[in-house]
Amino acid sequence: MGLERWLGVGAMAVLLGVSCPAPSLAQSQPESASRTHLLRQVYTSGLARMAKGDPAGASEAFRIAAEVAPELPQMQYSLGLAKLLADWSKREEALPSIEAALRADPANPLYGIAKVFADPALSQLGRDGALHFTAVGAARLRAASAAVGEDKTAINGRYLAAVLGSMQGTGDPRMPLQLSGFDRMLGAGGKVRLPTWNDSQAFGRLFGAAVPDAALQTFEPRIVDRLPHGLDSLSPENLRRLQMRERLLGLRQQPS
Repeated sequence: MGLERWLGVGAMAVLLGVSCPAPSLAQSQPESASRTHLLRQVYTSGLARMAKGDPAGASEAFRIAAEVAPELPQMQYSLGLAKLLADWSKREEALPSIEAALRADPANPLYGIAKVFADPALSQLGRDGALHFTAVGAARLRAASAAVGEDKTAINGRYLAAVLGSMQGTGDPRMPLQLSGFDRMLGAGGKVRLPTWNDSQAFGRLFGAAVPDAALQTFEPRIVDRLPHGLDSLSPENLRRLQMRERLLGLRQQPS
């Protein structure tokens, strides 16, 4: 789905929705591209979809983000992870995006975990519903799971570490480690039970990657350029919302 079509079905109104009264616009002077946060909104909408257990829907938002900012490893990783969880039967299609993220940031534990999940040479889903890891995959997963809980780029890293901490040994040297119940974590509505939590959570929610605003802002002109007529493609109401959002953000950043 292209950016123009995605924005053209009303998604931008949802992404940029602000219920505050809108200030007036300067005559024929829309807010500049450098003052918008469209890429942040698209990326955040993908994270929200993942948190709701909709990796297929998230992949559409992440695909746009990855097309606009392919240099950001978080975008490549997020797209690969969403594709992986949305359709396990085609998990190898997620590998190029995940490997691109790893080339940019080889030590990132989130990317390392996604790689082990996506690569058939490192893991296999058994008939028992558990994900079984090869010796190499198990070693990589143990190292990544030990690091992800403290990694500041992993939004819910400590919860992901707790889930991975429940992995069990199998006694089989070919597949020495397994994550039970993995089949219930996949697809639409896939969930996982977290220690000390009463309610199950969407599995994809545990994999969110933080992206600094400054990194996203670098690519803002690109997403504006992809609109058919720049910012003029957005309705006057959405342009007013953009301006109001910027003013609200500016007030929040001022010292009290």
